[in-house]
Amino acid sequence: MPYLVRGLAIAATIATVTLRHHHFHGSAIGYGGVALAAAISWAGLPGPGEATLIAAGVLAAQQRLDIGAVLVVAWIGATLGGAVGWAGGVKAGRPIFAAPGPLRAVRLRLLEMGDRLFSRYGTLAVFMTPSWVAGTNRMPWTRSTGQHALRAGLVVVDRAGRLLGRPSGRPSAG
Repeated sequence: MPYLVRGLAIAATIATVTLRHHHFHGSAIGYGGVALAAAISWAGLPGPGEATLIAAGVLAAQQRLDIGAVLVVAWIGATLGGAVGWAGGVKAGRPIFAAPGPLRAVRLRLLEMGDRLFSRYGTLAVFMTPSWVAGTNRMPWTRSTGQHALRAGLVVVDRAGRLLGRPSGRPSAG
């Protein structure tokens, strides 16, 4: 776990230095909001992550935010949120699923199925599930964090392509 904290500290430092030396326009609060919304969503908590990214894209189209900086802070926020979600899954996932209460047998069966899935298809399972699920199923942070960072990057680029590819809001032909 200390490696995770050190890795997150290094990522935050790199992000700070990068964004400090990038001459972008717009409010720092706007960029911070994008990063925070992405982090909350990727940690597995309900929040306006997708809507915030879309709104930031609209503001970038109006020249009120820099699209490059929006994409960078969204990726950093999502990656850090994924690491937090993974840590939450490691710490609380199994105890919550195994706790006495309604549907306990179903929850225990889901844990067993998750263990089999992650042992057989670890990389793909991490890529296709929320970050807290990877933590709950004991996926090592060294594998989980990198895969969540890659997935976050692909999602951010996909959303940017959707926003930038059709600036008029009309579906593309073909």
